[in-house]
Amino acid sequence: MGLLEALRENLPVYCECGVFQLVNTASSFVFFAAAFFSYRLLRKRRVKNRLICILPYVVAGIGFGSVTWHSIPNVLTNLADTIPIAFFVFLSYFYMLSRILRNRVFIWGVLFFIASIEIPFVLGVLPSLNGSVRYLAVMVSGVFICVALTRRFPEVFIYVLFIVLLSAVALLFRSIDFMVCKVLPIGTHFLWHVFGSVILYLIILVLVKVEETRIKTSGFSVSI
Repeated sequence: MGLLEALRENLPVYCECGVFQLVNTASSFVFFAAAFFSYRLLRKRRVKNRLICILPYVVAGIGFGSVTWHSIPNVLTNLADTIPIAFFVFLSYFYMLSRILRNRVFIWGVLFFIASIEIPFVLGVLPSLNGSVRYLAVMVSGVFICVALTRRFPEVFIYVLFIVLLSAVALLFRSIDFMVCKVLPIGTHFLWHVFGSVILYLIILVLVKVEETRIKTSGFSVSI
């Protein structure tokens, strides 16, 4: 099976199906709100870190991809939906790891390890429970990274705790979507969008707080 066929075979399905999923499409716009409030946060806090400053635009890209995917579901729009998410995960994890590990080789090694876990689920080599398992793998790795981050920056613990709890709830709603169709025809995937947008904002907030602490302790205002 070729790559295109593998991607087509593993497209997620939802209670809302077919072209233009009204509720899932409408709920995707919450990502634009998250992008706006994230951008406003960075402006207000005068964040200069280039990597963090990219993230609100990536969140907007997630919104665009989600709207496109749920409006015209196919392989290409699914890629438009998943690639910005992967990019956000990569950038945020890279930043957090760079605050935990000093050796860049270790940082890239951890990121490569996470990617190597994800690829079999994306290509359908391993069962992904309609795409939820690959997010679970990202979240589990994120928990380990965040635990290490809070040991060095304890002031972000409460925010990380909220992120973990909200992620668990969001993944639950994503996972049970296709199971509740008879009871709730619109499904629960839209709640994945709602909780997901809040999670993305909180992640950016955590990175901002970590960056502010780093500046106070090191005296340098600009980094990656």
